[in-house]
Amino acid sequence: MDATSSAKRIRQVTRWAQAEPDLLGVLLVGSYARGTATPSSDLDLVLVVDDPTRYLIETSWANGFGRVKDQGMEDWGLVKSLRVRYVHGVEVEFGLTTRQWLDAPLDAGTRKVLEDGYRILYDRDGSLYRALKGLGICSADLRGPWRQGVGGPSAMEPGQDA
Repeated sequence: MDATSSAKRIRQVTRWAQAEPDLLGVLLVGSYARGTATPSSDLDLVLVVDDPTRYLIETSWANGFGRVKDQGMEDWGLVKSLRVRYVHGVEVEFGLTTRQWLDAPLDAGTRKVLEDGYRILYDRDGSLYRALKGLGICSADLRGPWRQGVGGPSAMEPGQDA
């Protein structure tokens, strides 16, 4: 996926998340969060919601980000993923979980994902930032909306426009 497509998809998901009352936050993880994405990289998002089952049973919400070619489910313990391949070649992994995912102590898989790099794209009430900071894996340069910058993604301070 190219930088323009990924930035567009990230903006779409972030706007959608703001309109979902039970969606508490969105984290960008993986190669896009680290700034190491290649054209073949997928987009990895973690959606922290009150009830992930709602989004896993009824998946039509994924159509709001493009025409779905195919999709599949993956079970990562506390995170259940909906992997969506869109017609134009974009692949997005939507990891769905609850706040429990960020409870201490973190399981090894969660700790690795977060320590490898993340960006908070949306945080309804600041609880994601506070939880990550409390776990000792939150850095000021990883807060705020994601935007594509020269040389890869970067964060903006809260309040700046994406």
